[in-house]
Amino acid sequence: MTTTLSEQLFELFCERNSIVWQRIATADVGGEQRPDYEIALSGQRVIVEVKQFDPTAEERRLLRQLEEHGSTDVFGGEPGDRARKKIARGATQLRAVSGGALPTMLVLYNNVRALTDRHTHSYAIKTAMYGLETITLAVPKAAPVHVAERGFARRGKKKVTPTDNTSLSAVAVLCEGSDGLWLLVYHNVHSRVPLSPGCLRGKNVRHFTLGTKATVEFQEWVET
Repeated sequence: MTTTLSEQLFELFCERNSIVWQRIATADVGGEQRPDYEIALSGQRVIVEVKQFDPTAEERRLLRQLEEHGSTDVFGGEPGDRARKKIARGATQLRAVSGGALPTMLVLYNNVRALTDRHTHSYAIKTAMYGLETITLAVPKAAPVHVAERGFARRGKKKVTPTDNTSLSAVAVLCEGSDGLWLLVYHNVHSRVPLSPGCLRGKNVRHFTLGTKATVEFQEWVET
């Protein structure tokens, strides 16, 4: 079976952290998209899908610029756009095997890291999961304009809500550091089957959850 770079690195991460893993068989009929792995964490079965961000045509052009000139044209995009698409597809695959009864984790790997970390940056993951951030301004007739609220947009651009993708327990980022492979786990606060941080601990593992909402403040990731 041909494996992607991200799958090879995920298997290596599991082996280095004594995590028992096995591949999930591909469906024989119907073209059903199934997740990649089942792992065992403290006796708990967890279904895992691993996806990577490969360079787009534009990013390949920019990478050539970087190699040839040491700099690139200015580039950007909507925060979390590519991560949002990975979550949408990955959550469907995970649900097909977990049935909403087992914890699930979507693992993302940035194969464009030579150019940018924006696809797997913590802010990209936050906005992909919970929505773009907005500022609501109050414009009273007899008083200065002021910020009335900060928060996630009420509609669209979010892949986890109290009613959407509740079978997705967490989105994790697999990344390479000077001291080896790291797994940064961002938990879905709306998950019906949460993944306990206590079952996945190690010096190269960090867990984050969305902080409590405070008036006129954005919610940030809080390590747990």
